[in-house]
Amino acid sequence: MKKLVAYIFIFSLLLIQPMSAQFGDADKQVDNLLYLSKVWGFVKHYHPEVQNCSAEWDEALFQTLDELNGAPQEDYQYIVEGLIDKLGEPAEASGSAPTLLNDEEYNNLDISWINDGYLSQSNVSKLSLINDRSRYRVHCLFEPIFFEGNLSFESEKIHSSGGNYPPLNHRILALFRFWNTIEYFFPYKHLMDQDWSTTFRQFIMPIINAKDAVDYHLTMFRLRPFLNDSHAFVSSYVYSIYRGNELAPYVVKYIEGETVVTKVASNLTELEVGDILIEVDGVPIQEFRDSIRLMVPASNEVVQERNINNAELRWGNDIPYDIKVEKANGTLLTITDITRSYNIYQFLHFPIESNPSWTTYEVEECGEFGYVDMGLLESDEVSSMMAELKDKPAIIFDIRSYPNETLWYLMPELFDGLVPVADFSYPNHRYAGDFGRSEVSLGGANNPTPYEGTVIILFNEDTQSQAEYTVMGLEMHENSIKIGSTTSGADGNVSTIDLPGNITMYFTGLGTYYPDGTQTQRVGIIPDIEVKPTIEGIRNGIDEVLEFALSCESIVTNTKNVYPKERDFVLAPNPSSDFVQILSLDDFSFDIKFHDTQGKLVFQQSIQTNEQIDLSQLPQGLYILSWQENEKMYKRKFVRQ
Repeated sequence: MKKLVAYIFIFSLLLIQPMSAQFGDADKQVDNLLYLSKVWGFVKHYHPEVQNCSAEWDEALFQTLDELNGAPQEDYQYIVEGLIDKLGEPAEASGSAPTLLNDEEYNNLDISWINDGYLSQSNVSKLSLINDRSRYRVHCLFEPIFFEGNLSFESEKIHSSGGNYPPLNHRILALFRFWNTIEYFFPYKHLMDQDWSTTFRQFIMPIINAKDAVDYHLTMFRLRPFLNDSHAFVSSYVYSIYRGNELAPYVVKYIEGETVVTKVASNLTELEVGDILIEVDGVPIQEFRDSIRLMVPASNEVVQERNINNAELRWGNDIPYDIKVEKANGTLLTITDITRSYNIYQFLHFPIESNPSWTTYEVEECGEFGYVDMGLLESDEVSSMMAELKDKPAIIFDIRSYPNETLWYLMPELFDGLVPVADFSYPNHRYAGDFGRSEVSLGGANNPTPYEGTVIILFNEDTQSQAEYTVMGLEMHENSIKIGSTTSGADGNVSTIDLPGNITMYFTGLGTYYPDGTQTQRVGIIPDIEVKPTIEGIRNGIDEVLEFALSCESIVTNTKNVYPKERDFVLAPNPSSDFVQILSLDDFSFDIKFHDTQGKLVFQQSIQTNEQIDLSQLPQGLYILSWQENEKMYKRKFVRQ
């Protein structure tokens, strides 16, 4: 069967190979290694001899693994103690150990494992002493990329021995290093679906038993989705070659539950925009999507579907393959001998002909709207663009792409003075596990003529990271309205960590919240008015999101705002454990929806204003409540206690 089938099955296999190493008793070695990783990581981050790079801590781990490999279980505690003793007692320090906030958004430091009974009392005492004598100190292995920013880990030793398939101890180090980096420095660790220690237990043996470079690199690829972070990329030449670097000569999107062709190369005449992909090389498309779902990193469900589309497009060499599609009239057509081509795919995404960065559209009864393609607009064009569009009743900022760092130049044109945009959660480089918060304001002073029209913001699942931050800035305009669908939910700067085997792992290293503390990670930016593409619209060449924006309904003014920020609603009590109400002087009926932090709809009910909503069946946690009155969409954050 063709390579696609092999691709599907390889990801469903649990890599269990004959054991070549054993670290204590067979039924305890996973926990042995987990606690060894925790001990090694804790000492790495808090002992001054490692903090100042006086000790080769990676080498100390290699020696300890050699001692533990094949040792009886009764030697485990002595071997762990030997690792701690390599550094000696930390010197006494003035003052006391820092006291961190008891808040998971500010504190990743969980050392309860030290006293949970797995380690000997002698080891507990030595680790407790390191903790007691820990202080704010500069660490030689990481530093902030900018003031109060995410961290750079470039000083970590790469360990190139063994090339793409490193020796056993180096593969174990790879998991130890990555696991501890996330444990202490990932600002969204508290939002992961699965406990991070459980993830370690799940992956340590496949990494140990990886029979070759492909096995090892695939295992690391399977690890990344457990961060629930759309920034969880992996750079791996081995995987790139395994997967293939030739790309399908068409583009697909997941629309109305179907995999729909949205662009197609001109030489593929049998395939049309709007065709629905049914099979690839005889494999039903939904079976294929499900088979790689656990390989795809994503902050929320909409981005997972987006990334599955990308995986379907990106996989393969130049071996011809077949697809089956459903045409607009319902007939099925098999198209054979399609050849992937990187150059054709790139042309579909980045055509040679260039569109203008901005233009205007005539809107009946409302005049001329400005339109800005934020994926094309450059920072040195902002002043010219605003000069041309400033008198328009509305400017549409289309952020269904990745912007070019233009927000910093737009804000002074839109506002008179500084405007709070975000609240950053940054890792403290002087004390691992501690996070600080920093409010960020953008804009400029002395702008006597800030833009007074409507700021219309378009976005979708392709709006990620800096694009989401750009939305957060633009929506602070008093006459702004957000149209489209939920964004990626991966907002914040990216950090990278190099691992043995020529692997680089990526993750969101800087937490980003609204100025009032509202979460954006995994939730994404929620539109005021949800508009999504339809299959019919794709087939007819209609951009339904833009079409909706090009109407008088999008106009927002200070005196008559058509969406929530001017509406007098009170959500109370909040937090609550028993019931909640939507309090309003107006009396009307509507459907209330509760979405969890992943954007999943978990509860829906038809109610009246001021009616009590029973919460007894709703689990504790944070929810986004939304409802609609006529064409107006409202949302509020709610905590179920």
